[in-house]
Amino acid sequence: MVFAIIGGDERQIYLRQRLLGDGHTVRMCGFERFGGHVSCLKVGDALFGADCVILPIPSTKDGKTVWTPFGNEEILLRDLPKATGKRTLFLTALCSLGANRECDYFAREELTVLNAAVTAEGAVAAAINNTSRSLLGAECLVTGFGRIGKLLCSRLLPFGAKLHTSSRRNETMAWIRSYGYDGINASDIERFADRYDIIFNTAPELIFTRNVLSRLKSDCVYIELASPPYGIDMGAAEELGIKVIKASGLPAKTAPQTAAEIIYDTINNIINQKL
Repeated sequence: MVFAIIGGDERQIYLRQRLLGDGHTVRMCGFERFGGHVSCLKVGDALFGADCVILPIPSTKDGKTVWTPFGNEEILLRDLPKATGKRTLFLTALCSLGANRECDYFAREELTVLNAAVTAEGAVAAAINNTSRSLLGAECLVTGFGRIGKLLCSRLLPFGAKLHTSSRRNETMAWIRSYGYDGINASDIERFADRYDIIFNTAPELIFTRNVLSRLKSDCVYIELASPPYGIDMGAAEELGIKVIKASGLPAKTAPQTAAEIIYDTINNIINQKL
């Protein structure tokens, strides 16, 4: 098959290696400033005759252009389907091109679960590297109990952390308690804020307002795992001297090779189902 990888970060470099190893033809676009031995084509040349077009995670950050942190030129999303055949498969992440054959591979459960596992591992590493104390006996709060929250709790417990988990939803609180974790409603976080040594936020909503932040320990470390606009008032945190670690997008930062393997397996699953 002929693959066109358009934009992205180091994950796409490792993905290219895996696809080449399988005997596929791989064309790259949007990596002019990456360096190394990655040859790049103009977008039209990369797309011509491609069987499958792979966009990065996320495919766009402005809704109009492909996310190309190593690229020199803007690549418009709307132009991509025009440069390919009707049978070309488009694999996007967190966006839609309106193409006939299109699949959001980031919505696939096998990718999101394994991505969450890598994120949880990276979050533990961030805590170890940015605190002056051990996780053993540390009072840790994990806000949110989705995929990342569940996996993060399971990674923290073996270190001997004293684990607290929060949610706003009653059904989620039931799951938290069924796992044996100390569950608190998100509305009660302010009341208990002064007990925590480390906070991991996975919830994509503002929880840590100025009032909550003002009650934290002076040496509390806050690790942000959610995407913008985050779960914290960043301005208030800076004014109050709260140590905030922005750790969203961890798979790309801490384990790009493993993240690429996860993408590779997911793409193979999609292609096998489409054939």
